[in-house]
Amino acid sequence: WLFAEDFIFWFWWNATGFVVTAFVAWFWTKYVDSSVKGESGFELAPVDYRMKESTILALYFILITGFSISLAFWI
Repeated sequence: WLFAEDFIFWFWWNATGFVVTAFVAWFWTKYVDSSVKGESGFELAPVDYRMKESTILALYFILITGFSISLAFWI
């Protein structure tokens, strides 16, 4: 990042980090974790999905993302 800071807006470093992390987690659970699942000795309980809280977090994410991108045009 030291050599490309003049070419790439700072927000894309965060977005790239998220995409790489999400891909590695998906790949790990899909291909690596299935072979090790029985050795751990415990199973995770299913997560209770909450629609209201998830919607609020998604809207907040969109708001922060829009604000962050608009900063490039203001400054």
